[in-house]
Amino acid sequence: MTERYEDMLLPNQRDKTISRVVQALKANGDLSAETVARFRQLLRKGKPIPGFNKDPVKAPPPQLKQHITERVEILPEFGPVIVEAWAEAEQGLREVVDEHLNGIDKAVFLADEADEDFWDTQVALLAEKHDDFDEDDILQMTKARFAYARMHAKSESDENASSEDATGGTVLAAATRAELELALNTMLTALGDTPATAAIWQDTIPAFAESLQEISVRKDEERLRIGGLLDDLNAIFSDFEAEFAFFWQQSADWDIDYLAHAMATLEGVDDAKQTLAAFRTDLDAYRQIQPRAETFAAEQERREQRNVLEETIVGTLTKLHEIAQMSVAPACDATPDDSQSGADDADAPDGTQTAATQHETVANLQDELSALQEQYDALQTTNEELTQDNALTTDGFRALQTQVNALQGEVTGLNADKKTLSDEVAELKDQLRISEAQELNWRSAYESEVSNRDAAAPEPMIAEVESVRQAWELAEQRYRDRLAFRLNKKSDPDYNYSRPKEVWSALEWLATTYHGSQTGASRVVDLDDSIRNTCSGWRYAADQTDTTFNMYREWYTTSKDGTTYELRKHIGKGIGRDSNVIRIAFAWDEDSERVLVGYIGPHQRSRGS
Repeated sequence: MTERYEDMLLPNQRDKTISRVVQALKANGDLSAETVARFRQLLRKGKPIPGFNKDPVKAPPPQLKQHITERVEILPEFGPVIVEAWAEAEQGLREVVDEHLNGIDKAVFLADEADEDFWDTQVALLAEKHDDFDEDDILQMTKARFAYARMHAKSESDENASSEDATGGTVLAAATRAELELALNTMLTALGDTPATAAIWQDTIPAFAESLQEISVRKDEERLRIGGLLDDLNAIFSDFEAEFAFFWQQSADWDIDYLAHAMATLEGVDDAKQTLAAFRTDLDAYRQIQPRAETFAAEQERREQRNVLEETIVGTLTKLHEIAQMSVAPACDATPDDSQSGADDADAPDGTQTAATQHETVANLQDELSALQEQYDALQTTNEELTQDNALTTDGFRALQTQVNALQGEVTGLNADKKTLSDEVAELKDQLRISEAQELNWRSAYESEVSNRDAAAPEPMIAEVESVRQAWELAEQRYRDRLAFRLNKKSDPDYNYSRPKEVWSALEWLATTYHGSQTGASRVVDLDDSIRNTCSGWRYAADQTDTTFNMYREWYTTSKDGTTYELRKHIGKGIGRDSNVIRIAFAWDEDSERVLVGYIGPHQRSRGS
């Protein structure tokens, strides 16, 4: 078989594949929690990433990518693991390849060796049909899914094969409790039939019994530690019940016993306890700053602290939720490190081989312990050197810190001066705007008085306006020479606006200020500013977008004497359709020199609504 099919991760695909896996590890949802936990465990077993010994997955992407690349060079068997994660992240391509493979006879997957010509043909067919995918990616995905389908087909034909993980591709090689009990009973029977003079009773059996006792003691200690982990979880849920209800209501459905077991299995008891301790610290800190501060400045600082803590707390809750939902069931309550040795014991044909396997396992563990001790010694030496370097730079750092503090004091003073000047400028601008508005109003009033000196005095205003319809009828009666009402079918003159007197003031503004600006009787520099000074919170818009106008034409048109008018101008207050929102849309009728009011009601329909 050529390397095209023998090697799961080809050299020309390595960089791109590892980059995609690193991206998926950093993203939320691209990979299952089981896959992320599997990578975390694999990366912990090799050379540590400086600063990220406990959780190498949290290392920056460039550093994580370099570390994974180096691991592949040293351990080629790490390649298939990377390809499996890549296949899980590339969901679109995976679904295309799976659909194609489902149409192939299962007998193909049970063959002793892959037919390269056959699979080259399948890759070519996929590449021709789905030219939006790279052919090298199709080849790699086909190999990955072929390996998975082959494993799945064999597991169906062998009832004793390992069970398949629901995420597609990860096989849990853990013996069941019944299989282990059968293996132990078989071993005990074999030992009972072994002559007392056999050498195994002098060397192998005592060593095996000692190893078994060590495992039993370790498991007892682990059960106690998992019990402590369960106590920590229950205490957190009890002490911070309100915070859990606020952040994550689904947490009420979690099985706390199972969550403690799953955390211990995936992370190890020590790391899990550290996670919960940090989680408790975050929740306690959030509770302290949750109430509103007494001053605005303090509240701004507290709001930033809340944002940081909320992001951290939600991240931890997401992680716990994923663990609570995953399927983690090591055989006979074994830890991940012990499950494989348990499976080997179940498969051993006799007691002699079982004892030998246990002895070999102990030797391997001792080798790993020696390697870890060497790494620890090297790190200890490096730490001592860094401590000496740090001592030499402490004085320099303190001097720089003193300078920084002095500069920060100067900056604080300058910022205070800047704020004072900014407040003074803003106050002067407000006074200038008010003066200009008063001058403009006086001038307009004077010009209006001169032009209308001989006009009859307006009728007195009624004491109260109790509805939108009353305001409309009053304006239509009093200003029929300046206003024309042709309300379209989308209008709602009986709309329950909470301040109907503002509607009267707005219609009066149309009949006086706006009408005068259109006929030339008066000059208004800023119509928007003018309506705001007349009706608090109201705005003037001179046009409507073509997109909204064309989509909802019935809202923005009206008819008068057989002529259709576009209601692109409007005045109003607020956005939405509640009792605090109002809009009046209108057009200018050149023929009659009147303001044509075509819509009164809540906010007109638009793309945003």
